Amino acid sequence: MKFSVDRIEENIVIIQNLTTKEIIEISKDVLPNNIQDGSIITYKNNKYVLDHKYKKKRETIIREKIDRLKRLKTKESKSNE
Repeated sequence: MKFSVDRIEENIVIIQNLTTKEIIEISKDVLPNNIQDGSIITYKNNKYVLDHKYKKKRETIIREKIDRLKRLKTKESKSNE
């Protein structure tokens, strides 16, 4: 299972299951020390581990969506002139 770190509040970390979108509160003690907002973690073998590869993939997908929206908005504003 993959999760995204939504936010860190003192000793509690709010994570979201990327498949079910379920929001979970979890103790910071069971997560890797270097997590931060936006980190992607995978639960494997009864342990949470950082997933840098998936985070980069996800960032690329989001960046591409933003770029497409910007191009669409530019096309719309040009057609309205």
